[in-house]
Amino acid sequence: MASKSMETRYKIDKWTSVGNFALWSYQMRNKLTAQGQARALLDERPESMREDEWVDLCSRVCSEIRLHLSDEIQMQVLGLTTLQELWKYLQKRYLNTSMSSKMHVKHKLWSCVMKDGEDLSVHVQKFTSLSCEIMALSDQPMNDEDKAFMLL
Repeated sequence: MASKSMETRYKIDKWTSVGNFALWSYQMRNKLTAQGQARALLDERPESMREDEWVDLCSRVCSEIRLHLSDEIQMQVLGLTTLQELWKYLQKRYLNTSMSSKMHVKHKLWSCVMKDGEDLSVHVQKFTSLSCEIMALSDQPMNDEDKAFMLL
């Protein structure tokens, strides 16, 4: 019974190539972290882990990610056999980290102004989504002071 509620709590929509890949990958990482499997996304096996444990963990995480991909995306990644190949392919294909992409998202964030009559929670959700997108595109996280300044 407990595992059923855990699965519901960490439900993530399938990635369909439409929407915000940065947010989807963030949610996927959180789900893997909650399941104790996020370390599989590291490029190398932790020294404290045996090789067979590492292979098993990577295999389970690879399956978990594939289960969260649409049929069309699954067809694109059929030939990728390792978790690292799969994750790098998805990031390269769907996470546009170019300078123009970063500037576009930053511009959207800086111009994110609460409109008259807009619900505060809707505005904060929009702001949070853009902040997460910037953090996914950037090497440096935004500090809380900068976020508070922009939100005002």
